[in-house]
Amino acid sequence: MDIISTDKEIVDLFFARNEEAIALSEQKYGTYCRAVSQRILSDAQDAEECVNDTLLQAWNSIPPARPKNMKAYLAKAVRNISLNRLKYNNRQKRAADEYAAAYEELENVISSGGSPEEQADVNALRDTINSFLGEQSLENRRVFVARYFYFEPIKNISNNLGISESKTKMILLRMRNSLKAYLEKEGVII
Repeated sequence: MDIISTDKEIVDLFFARNEEAIALSEQKYGTYCRAVSQRILSDAQDAEECVNDTLLQAWNSIPPARPKNMKAYLAKAVRNISLNRLKYNNRQKRAADEYAAAYEELENVISSGGSPEEQADVNALRDTINSFLGEQSLENRRVFVARYFYFEPIKNISNNLGISESKTKMILLRMRNSLKAYLEKEGVII
């Protein structure tokens, strides 16, 4: 198998329906996807299954999708698949983990979006949150995304960014408060 390093080349293989695209995606992004899934699920076997499901989903969705950034495309897919697996697992057992802790922190800021009407507003909410994040410092964005998108433990975020745990917690608290005020200002009902 030739080493193909660019996302465009990998996507071209998907479009050609060449199964080497899956192997190359796993080779290039598998470790990263497993880490994302493992942080959500805290179970290596489930994480491995989610990575396999992600690669299958990529095979089934490319084409017609043509991602420009495979890492982001696969990260989003593995995150969603892992969250669905976590919901499934938690129906059978109610284990406390980093997902639950991160979700609980944001619970008072963003509603769960359970009804069909609320589900229709998810894209608008996402755009509003992205606008909010665009106004934040790079450090604050990194902390927020690491915690609430990748569900990283506070200790890991602190170590990765070279800041104290108390500073990380303070950034998250201030950002949650700022996000709540921003959403209210934008007319988002919370």
